[in-house]
Amino acid sequence: MKLTFRLALAVTTLFLCHNMAFAQSVILNETFDEFTNKGGNDNDWAPKGYSTVPDNYNNFTLQNVYKANKCIKLGKTNEGGSIKTPSLKFEGNATLTFRAGAWNNRKEHSAIKISISNGKLSKGIIQINKGKFMEYTVSITDVKESPTITIEAEKPKNNRFFLDDLKVETAAPDPNTPVAEPILPNDFTFWLINNKEHKPTFTIKAPHGTTVYYNINSRVTPTKDNAQKVVGEQTFILSETAKVQAVAYNRAGKASNVVARTYTLGPTVKTIGAFKELQDGTEACLYLKDEQNARVLFAKDGKAYVRDNSGAMRCHIPHASRTFMHNQHIAGWVIGKKEIKDGMAVFESTEHTNTIYLIIADKVTESDVKPKTITPTVYSDHYSDWVTLKDVIVGEEGRGNADGSAIKVADCFHLSNKKYIPPYAGSIVDITGIALPTAEGGKQICPIFENNRNPVVYVIDEQRPFTIPKRRIEHAAVRVLRTLSPNYWNTLCLPFSTTIKGCKLREYDTVAGEIMKFKPSDAIEAGKPYLIKPEAELSVLYFENVDIEPVHEITVTHGSYSFAGTYSPLTLKTNKTERFLKPDGSLAYPQTEDKARIRGVRAYFKIPVNSVSAKVMTDTEGSGPTAIADVPEKDRLQEYKIYDLCGRYVGNSLQSLQKGIYIVNGKKMIIR
Repeated sequence: MKLTFRLALAVTTLFLCHNMAFAQSVILNETFDEFTNKGGNDNDWAPKGYSTVPDNYNNFTLQNVYKANKCIKLGKTNEGGSIKTPSLKFEGNATLTFRAGAWNNRKEHSAIKISISNGKLSKGIIQINKGKFMEYTVSITDVKESPTITIEAEKPKNNRFFLDDLKVETAAPDPNTPVAEPILPNDFTFWLINNKEHKPTFTIKAPHGTTVYYNINSRVTPTKDNAQKVVGEQTFILSETAKVQAVAYNRAGKASNVVARTYTLGPTVKTIGAFKELQDGTEACLYLKDEQNARVLFAKDGKAYVRDNSGAMRCHIPHASRTFMHNQHIAGWVIGKKEIKDGMAVFESTEHTNTIYLIIADKVTESDVKPKTITPTVYSDHYSDWVTLKDVIVGEEGRGNADGSAIKVADCFHLSNKKYIPPYAGSIVDITGIALPTAEGGKQICPIFENNRNPVVYVIDEQRPFTIPKRRIEHAAVRVLRTLSPNYWNTLCLPFSTTIKGCKLREYDTVAGEIMKFKPSDAIEAGKPYLIKPEAELSVLYFENVDIEPVHEITVTHGSYSFAGTYSPLTLKTNKTERFLKPDGSLAYPQTEDKARIRGVRAYFKIPVNSVSAKVMTDTEGSGPTAIADVPEKDRLQEYKIYDLCGRYVGNSLQSLQKGIYIVNGKKMIIR
């Protein structure tokens, strides 16, 4: 037993001596274990409820400090917190260690500030993690006398954090202690902006008592014999990607570990089209010259749809210097990330995004931006653009079809509470709006009102059926596909009331015998048939601010003779009771069913079956009645071999002949 005791005593003595050789002196060791509230060590990083730590707690100086779970919470929403140690009795060097974790909130800052009186710290600002404790170590040097250490929030508000295991230790100088490494910023990406005020830089700092040697873009490891020297600190201006290596030497000539950093020159593109071609997730600078003519098409909810000469793109820049509005001109530099959202390329803001070097100006000499007319085949090439799709056939619940391609007409921007009325089922429309993909990857167009442009233009096509609305469509824009010739009287029937300038207009007034008489009219009434003759050819009939009426075509009857309108193509009867007006002013009837179809947006005549010489008569500007005579019934719609007086063959139908004398089947015939 005695031998055993002596051996144990010897081992114990050896252990104590070993620790004395490398002994550390604990100056401060605060664990806060007495607090049993919520937050921190219980993994609750946003607890509710507060309990203040007393101001005189263990001689600390406290501001906005609260009890947590075996730790403390510093700060509240609108005020930062701080803790200052009592005076620490040591000189020279020491080590500060602690555990810290930030309040877990999206808006919360995650940096803390550390300061010391009568000494120096290796770090002043520390980035801490949200929702997680991490241990941090700070070197303390050059302490002259009894310092105090303060740990506090970097920001005055929204900078709450938890603190635990606050410890300060001193140690005797150890020749094996590593030399402090050079201080450089972490790797970052920068962009060159052609502006004298913008100069990207980085700074190399030498730790206290050291000299730093560095090289840039070199494959050689830096030493004091082959590299440039930094005493204190030095700032460098970046113009290209810089791979920096640096090493610190203390006064004894011992070297630190080599620190390597890379500062990368990020990509710059000069068009929206080029930005959209970037790899998804790439952060880049978009530089738009004036001549690129970048313009705002539409803006809502912090998202702007912008077009330049190369294409269009949705941009999300929530903190722009100006509110985005249509027609604005954009030029300059802005940094953002290319991302794929909602099935299309977008410009998304990042921590580097600002509009300091971006001009967002109202138009001065520029014309208003206009939509582009496109076809469904190139729809995906125009996502985010302001476009017009023509001849969209509208189905139920916004489903549409254009050239066989499904198109969804959707009030994406919620304009229905203003003046937008969705087009009714069965209508044919030209839709103008922002082109977007659907969630399923299909095509959808979202109507917008900009530059006093109606996003919905109803189309009435003489070659396609027209669907009568179930209710009045007020203040509508209408495009009528129907040509009116100045060389003869045209028939016309429209589902809305209007006037057409530069035209002679006639309405059916009465009948005398077999002569249907027409009188002048000043305006067109919805559904009513008319005769019309313009001063010049009208190949485009466009109407603004008209009311499309839910009325069927009107048939005007006097005696046994009627004048009937039709919006849609119609097949006439072949029994001579339904007739059409020919360019020469005569009334003709179809002899076969395959030739009995007339186009829409017209009118036709209903006459008794026994009528032989029905005629139409109009008056013209004071010259009295003018007869539009019929050709003899026996010649109607018949086909012949017809020659002019010079013997030239001119066709086989009387319908297309101009006035004059012709040889028909060997006989002279006068066409009047």
